[in-house]
Amino acid sequence: MTTPRSNAKTALIILILLLAGIALAVFTLKRQPAGPTVSSAPALPPESEKIKDGALVYDQFKAGYSQGQRDFVVPPGKYTFPPEFTSFALDAFNDATISAYGATFVLNNGGFVLAHCRNTILRGLVLENDPAPFMQGVIKSIDHAKKTLDVEFDPAFHLPTPQYPNEGQHLILQYFTPDGTRNIPMEWEAAKGPFQKINDTVFRIQLLNNRIFTVADSPDVVSPGFQLSLAVDSASFGFEVVDGENVTLEDARVYAVKAYGFFDHDGKGGNTYRRCVIGRKPGSKLLAALGRDGFHCYRDQRGPLIEYCDFSYAPDDFVAIHGFFSLLDKSTSPTTLRIAAPFGQDFGPGSTLKFYNFETAEPLGQAKVVSATKVTTPEAARRLQNIPKQWKDAGVPVRDFPKDSAELIDVTIDQPLEFKTNAVLVDSGEFSGEGAIIRYNYLHEGAGRGIQIKASHSIVDGNRIERIAASGIAMYPESYYLEGTFPQNVEILNNTIIDCADVSYNDRYMEPNFGALQVSSLFGKRLFNPPTFHGFQQMQNIKIRNNHIIRPAVFGIFASNIQGLTISGNIVESPHRRNQWLAQFDLSGVVKGAGGDEPAQELVEVLRHPQFANMLMSCRDVTISGNQLVNDKNRLKGEWGIGPWTSNVTIDSKK
Repeated sequence: MTTPRSNAKTALIILILLLAGIALAVFTLKRQPAGPTVSSAPALPPESEKIKDGALVYDQFKAGYSQGQRDFVVPPGKYTFPPEFTSFALDAFNDATISAYGATFVLNNGGFVLAHCRNTILRGLVLENDPAPFMQGVIKSIDHAKKTLDVEFDPAFHLPTPQYPNEGQHLILQYFTPDGTRNIPMEWEAAKGPFQKINDTVFRIQLLNNRIFTVADSPDVVSPGFQLSLAVDSASFGFEVVDGENVTLEDARVYAVKAYGFFDHDGKGGNTYRRCVIGRKPGSKLLAALGRDGFHCYRDQRGPLIEYCDFSYAPDDFVAIHGFFSLLDKSTSPTTLRIAAPFGQDFGPGSTLKFYNFETAEPLGQAKVVSATKVTTPEAARRLQNIPKQWKDAGVPVRDFPKDSAELIDVTIDQPLEFKTNAVLVDSGEFSGEGAIIRYNYLHEGAGRGIQIKASHSIVDGNRIERIAASGIAMYPESYYLEGTFPQNVEILNNTIIDCADVSYNDRYMEPNFGALQVSSLFGKRLFNPPTFHGFQQMQNIKIRNNHIIRPAVFGIFASNIQGLTISGNIVESPHRRNQWLAQFDLSGVVKGAGGDEPAQELVEVLRHPQFANMLMSCRDVTISGNQLVNDKNRLKGEWGIGPWTSNVTIDSKK
């Protein structure tokens, strides 16, 4: 017989078990990697076999908008376009909503462009190029001495021709496992044109860098039977937002485009990308989805919101957000300067310009702009193209200037400045994507960096990043590519980074991607072996909190060139995964000729055998608390390595 007392007891037991189950579930969830594990985008309906006229839709859109229509629906189906149709470009399509669920645009060579749009929404569109803009094939043989591969190309994709690729053209190359499921983590590689024809489908191609041997773990990491993909050279994009403000793309998908999947640039910004996808088209034989970056944003005043997206199989960075540095061409007086802006003028009267030594990023002063006048003479155009060559000839490497965007500007400043070096970098920081938010995305299978951001007041939160060749999260201004600014007030939190940064170091070559999560300034000999670092702390107030870093190739966290750094609540699990060269790991060369105060020798010695889970260098005012090192299989020297130019570090309340 059941009594009220026994009923109460049973209920109490059930309640205890229920609470215990909830507690276990909460604990388990806390231990799980953050971020989505699959795309949050809705499932697509079956692809329509009916081919529809895309050019007709384009004409209907333009006519409807001119007549006052603001809500547009693209019926489900596959839309093709004539060869001369380069892009589906809508100009000043303001306050419009476009719903395209179930619709696929198949373009020959181009994408979907929203130019000069305000408050525009696009939902559900799938975009691809046909033919897919790649050459794909299987490696038949490798000649390391001659830096050549014999490749049998798949005729379902582009085949080389006597005219393409021609002399001087470099096609971005990715290697894949024989079954095509995984790309091989390797630093940037390209094939040099022209290709030598062996027969109708087999060609001999020459490598630009021969990274197979100089970077990989062993010469046979790529061997006959492996597959490769070559991106056909083009500057066409997938979804492009140019000079946009408050534009929203939701559930947009990119399968196979020639350059960036999403390109947001040159505007006030503040645009949103939600549940977007970059990847291989289901059921296709594609190895790569893109020819270049996944999502690229530059020269926007406000950064984007990117959330719940799934990006995979890009040959370069998945997410890149930055502005551009300019160069001082000459100083005609202490208050009159001529400045070369490689991607166009990004400052004006009232702007504050900061000046740095190009090689070391030593601060050289700042001043406000009184006046700025573009120089438009033919001599100015010739001068712009000659500046990079002149700097390179002087031993200061810098990228070439794009001919269609570089500008020469005469500037008057409000206070006198004199420079002791001819190599001076100029930063306004005004169009660097300030306030970007990147959260809850899934980034995987990549040949570059996961998220590389150079924007102040930004947040990187809750992303899951795995199997990325370089750093999973990278925040490093770069001198060679002239990408900035020096960020301030940034939070990097709640991210999970798994199996990243394989390209950083081995016994033959060294790249500066030392950390699976890395914040540092890459100036000086950034592209040389070894790279160089310096002691100046240009970035400020950086917080790295509650990230879970699993099996980093080298360090979990690498931080340098920061004043005001908080590192708390992070878990680093099984660091130095690539331990086959751990005994000869030596970073002492990275401080040679780096400028600034001479580093203390005992701190340089820390770099000689930096067998630590995490590394700090040239940081000041650092607080480290509540972090964990888990599964230290390599029995490292410790959790934190303190390198040169580092001071005022508090670790768990102990200095």
